[in-house]
Amino acid sequence: MPLRSYIYTGSFPSLVYYPLFKIWPSPYSARFLGLLLLMIQAYLIYKIFKIDFVLSFLILLAAMPYAFQHIVDTGPIALQTTSVFLIAYLAKKWPTALKNNAKNAWIYPLLGGSIIFLGIWIKLAYFFVLPGVLILFFNYFLTQKNLLAIFKRFLTKRFFLHLGIFFFVAVVPSIILLSAFDRKGVPYYQTIGNYHSTNFPKSNTRLENVWELFKYFLNPLASSHRVFLIETLPTIYGVLLAIAVCSFVTIGFIYLHRKRTPLKFAVLNIALFFMTFGLVVLSEESWAMHHVVLSFPFLILVLFYLYSQWKNSRVRMVFLVFFFLVNIFLYWQLICLTPRAECHPSISKINTFLNDNYTDSHIFIVVDWGVYYLKALYGNDNQSVLYTQPLNNVSGILEIKDTLSETGRKALFISRINSNSDLSLIKQYFPNLVLLKTNFDKGSWQILYEP
Repeated sequence: MPLRSYIYTGSFPSLVYYPLFKIWPSPYSARFLGLLLLMIQAYLIYKIFKIDFVLSFLILLAAMPYAFQHIVDTGPIALQTTSVFLIAYLAKKWPTALKNNAKNAWIYPLLGGSIIFLGIWIKLAYFFVLPGVLILFFNYFLTQKNLLAIFKRFLTKRFFLHLGIFFFVAVVPSIILLSAFDRKGVPYYQTIGNYHSTNFPKSNTRLENVWELFKYFLNPLASSHRVFLIETLPTIYGVLLAIAVCSFVTIGFIYLHRKRTPLKFAVLNIALFFMTFGLVVLSEESWAMHHVVLSFPFLILVLFYLYSQWKNSRVRMVFLVFFFLVNIFLYWQLICLTPRAECHPSISKINTFLNDNYTDSHIFIVVDWGVYYLKALYGNDNQSVLYTQPLNNVSGILEIKDTLSETGRKALFISRINSNSDLSLIKQYFPNLVLLKTNFDKGSWQILYEP
């Protein structure tokens, strides 16, 4: 198996998804994996804060911008956000195991280092999260009043052995990964910083790009921009939700301070949230909500900590009810949005239709973005799929004709109605193409085939 599945994305997510794919080879299984990861996060929250698992899961699921990135967005970001909760759990268990001289205490730095390596392997965007994750893992030792006493207690051969295990499993595999060469002989580490987003206007200043990313906090529906056509301007309900979260944190801090409840964990994670968000928005590689959401786990840890300590309070319940009501409204608005052509539900119907027809006799030639990845992954084993976009030159068309001659199959083109490819040129070289009619709505897509 190759180390990478894309320029800056590792192949580890494929290993995670593969068993589920074999059991349930459907696009819905990919969505279910995101739901499963939210459940894992809720379970870890239960283990860390002793908050009911079902309630924790419902809160995560109700948080529309956060849940959307895990269930609907096609990136591997859910694995990286889940890693933050895993690190928080290990960071809680490790010092206790050290204090009690537990024989299996070494397992926590082993798992912590492994998680960090896997986070980097999953996607290089993990470098945005890495400083926060490292601080979180060692937070017990960094947030004590008497650091000298802590160091005297823990600075033992055993502790340094644990540190060695942690850094060995985190650093050595990462170095091997990042120094690996691609087929052009370029080492992987050179990819870091060499990718620049083309999704913002070139005339934008960095400050303007920061504002574009910050607006996701003021318009939660904008987090669905990769799937739906939507304006990113701030909205009233978005501003109200942001005010509610800020108010919950502020009042919670005041309440717990008066109760003399420790706030170091909350303060630390607030700082890590802002630090991670700052690293994201200041990077030229950031352009989407699936980058911004990397900072959310630290904020979520703060909110659940305050919720767990702020007991028997009507104010807490008012905030919770408001949170659920606003997010229910957001979900209702979400289903009313217009999907982008590459994410239209008709794509799945096209895939199912072609799985039952033309698989043995035709090559499926996709000439616009949006169908190929679905057709290639969830199509029949005996299908043949080509992706070339845009197809607007004679040499490309002649290559396709050669492939058709070699396989003895006919051509079936899948394109958008307003295609980026030169359909008139394609029809010149394939004069027998006929528009395929179906009994379902194909949205912005059309199928041209040789009978």
